Amino acid sequence: MGIIAAFDFLSHSTMHLPFNEGFLKVLRAAFPEDRIVFAAQAGHVANLRDACAGLDDVEFTAVAPLAVARTTKAHNPFLGRPAARHCWAEVVRVLAGRTPRLGVLGGMDANLLAVFRNRWRGLPGVPLHYVLHNHLDAAKFWRSRNPFLRRFDFISVLARPLPPDQFVLALELGIADAIEEEFPQHRGRVLTLEHPVLDNEWCAPAPLPMDRPIRVGFTGNCAKDKGFGLFVDLANQFAGKGFEFYGIGREAAPDLDTSALSLKPAPGGLLRPEFVAALHGVDLVCLPLSPATKYVASGSIIDAFAAAKPLVIVANPMLQAIREKYGEFGFLAADRAGIRTFFDAFDRARIAPLHAAWLETVVHIREARRPERLGAAYASLLDANLRPDDRRPPGMA
Repeated sequence: MGIIAAFDFLSHSTMHLPFNEGFLKVLRAAFPEDRIVFAAQAGHVANLRDACAGLDDVEFTAVAPLAVARTTKAHNPFLGRPAARHCWAEVVRVLAGRTPRLGVLGGMDANLLAVFRNRWRGLPGVPLHYVLHNHLDAAKFWRSRNPFLRRFDFISVLARPLPPDQFVLALELGIADAIEEEFPQHRGRVLTLEHPVLDNEWCAPAPLPMDRPIRVGFTGNCAKDKGFGLFVDLANQFAGKGFEFYGIGREAAPDLDTSALSLKPAPGGLLRPEFVAALHGVDLVCLPLSPATKYVASGSIIDAFAAAKPLVIVANPMLQAIREKYGEFGFLAADRAGIRTFFDAFDRARIAPLHAAWLETVVHIREARRPERLGAAYASLLDANLRPDDRRPPGMA
């Protein structure tokens, strides 16, 4: 029996909780004979332990989180690197001389990547996977103009080659190609695990209603940079004309006039059961994301798959890759203007058979992404890299 060790120094409380639950279930399915060690902030560990109560042989451990907030200060190496080194000290403490067969860093910023890339070399032959959430997408959206800070930000650190046993783990189709195009030095070093879909939040697929308004939901962080401003504009134009619009998530643009919404975003967000219940009540999920969004697996898209809701969304390389593999799962607009055109030209009788086909694809996607199914693919993906090694890891101290 070996050890699979996963560390998350960024997630707190319910942050990334559905993914981490799904990922632990993927690990359990991929490596049934191994002990899983999962370490994160105490509140996150408590929530995850409850969610994964049915998993055998999982060791949950609380560790101190990364102490630098995700602000411009996080790019400052004089603040960020000591904080990341403290996280490495937590790794040493948790492993206590045990050598894992696989290590996973569940989320990374520039400082964690820089420190772990160097320190993990003390575990020769042990693969390390850096889970890519939204740091790269956020880093492409904003970079400091200070040349010193830019040398230490996420894009600059990621641009440096990774050691032989270290890989970026992308959580959606198409992201690996986008990263390798931007960073050719990582060609072949980006692995893909399709984002797991938890079946405990599934909703029975329902046909497009013919006798009531069509309910359209925007989910997640209701911010302007996520396209929520356009969603509100659509509500102002089309609410009451065969549509109802629902803001299901956390309020992040309080200056917008949301009076046309049938459900307004909550200032502090929704509890997960409330969020799931509201999502189950809509017919379509509309996410007018920027087409430049291509480095992050959107949790809102995964939630739509779980709830069997076709998407009205702006196409990007990730979504195009999903469509290429599985088929049409909704309306993919070329740009945000195409979203408005979809509603402006909407004909219920014409859309109903398309909606039925979209439902079939969405149900197929979520079935294929059960953690139990993804486990086999993940294990086979690692066969060439997992090499059991019982040696004490030199350089761990």
